[in-house]
Amino acid sequence: MSLYRHVTGKDELVTQMADEVFGEAELPVPGPEGWRAKLEPVAHRQWKLSRRHLWLPRAVSFTRPLLVPNMMAHTEWTLRALDGLELPMETRIREALTLPALVHTVALSMAEEAEAEQETGMTLDGWRQLQRRRAGELLSTGQFPLLAMLPEETVSDLDGMFDYTLERHLDGFAVMLGGGLVSPPAPRRTRHPSGRVSPGTPSSAAVSCTARGRNGRRRRQRERCAPEQAASRSGQVGLVGEARRGCGGGHVAAGQAGDRVPQPSPSA
Repeated sequence: MSLYRHVTGKDELVTQMADEVFGEAELPVPGPEGWRAKLEPVAHRQWKLSRRHLWLPRAVSFTRPLLVPNMMAHTEWTLRALDGLELPMETRIREALTLPALVHTVALSMAEEAEAEQETGMTLDGWRQLQRRRAGELLSTGQFPLLAMLPEETVSDLDGMFDYTLERHLDGFAVMLGGGLVSPPAPRRTRHPSGRVSPGTPSSAAVSCTARGRNGRRRRQRERCAPEQAASRSGQVGLVGEARRGCGGGHVAAGQAGDRVPQPSPSA
């Protein structure tokens, strides 16, 4: 084709097309106030793009992302919407990837339906007419009473499914923020050539917690031993044993040689 005289192949063509498509959706700057008010419009813009260009969901990859300015601008805009929430960058980038993943997962159903109509020549309404008899036979058995109550139009309403999925996702994100449910990143595991998996280095949060626990035990030990040290300095033999019991040495009785503190001689 003459078109491929201007690009090296189909992959480059799809990359340039995706860049142009994402450029159609202008993102407001600075945008509305609040993280949710920002995330909702960017997701809806991407949904409209996927409806308009049914090939787009298959072009977006989360393992080999397209490095094009307009698509990267959407990711950058989403990350900026999460500024000020005190979230780890790992959580922010996962949210920036989860939103388009949600969009394209639902949008793939539209693309597959369009392909099915082209391949079979049968519309969705025609397919439903053919399946209605079989559906009636299954639902009339009484095994699926709840499914029998579902309105047919609700099942095939992809716009409604997308809106519901987006809202429930953002509800869950709000609960995570309000409840402080953001967990520190899990330690990364490395795989040896032999195939054995080793745990990664503990996270800084885990190291910090361990250090705090160790320091707390040492502090409590010092507090328990303080009476013994005071008794030793004052020369009170009997109190040393009592203080030592509180310091973890309860098996040593007061008055033993180890408990006694040298007393000054009367002649001195």
